[in-house]
Amino acid sequence: MFDFLAHSPFGFWIIAFLIITFDSTLFLVPEQFTFTFGRRLNVKLRIAESPYLLRHKEPVVTLFAHLMAPFFISSMDEPSEGRRATKRILLRQKRAACNSRQLVNLALLSLVLVCIVGPIASLQYGIERALLMVVPALYVSALFGAGIVWLNRSIFGFDMRGVAHICVELTVCPILMVNILKRIAVRQPRPCTNDLINHFSEDPAEAIRRLKQHVEATAQ
Repeated sequence: MFDFLAHSPFGFWIIAFLIITFDSTLFLVPEQFTFTFGRRLNVKLRIAESPYLLRHKEPVVTLFAHLMAPFFISSMDEPSEGRRATKRILLRQKRAACNSRQLVNLALLSLVLVCIVGPIASLQYGIERALLMVVPALYVSALFGAGIVWLNRSIFGFDMRGVAHICVELTVCPILMVNILKRIAVRQPRPCTNDLINHFSEDPAEAIRRLKQHVEATAQ
């Protein structure tokens, strides 16, 4: 396998994609869930009825679970705050989702460069020329992404130290721009899952059913 990666024109890009995939993985403790926004403030909760647990945590590969879509995290461990307080949290997160549209485009561009442009260029011109073509574009995407995070740092939940950390990450490894939405999600406040289901879920009955299955599966 290592010989194939070393001599294949796709080896570098395969490794890059594996790094992106691993970096996109969230390890959620039981009773933590990701969610996205639907119409207005309605939310779509991702609740696995029979989650796969790794050391008592559910690995969620957000690159596939929420492909190029802003998402957030809720928890049943958070105390219930009622509809009004939860609405304030969701309004802020909805604003963060709206302000991250440019980041979505940049993340998609970086993913296309790694998964499509890079391999095709390697096959046609060789890995050396392909890197000269793709890597500068990845850095430009990462640079613009860092700038957008800095401009929206208060909305995204970053202080200056957090922004500096993001800049260092993207400088060392610009392909991590693909997972910038994950970095925003983990910085956001986590509303109570029960509040989301009771007041803002698009399908409360289905969400309750899936939540019950999830709790039973993780309690075993």
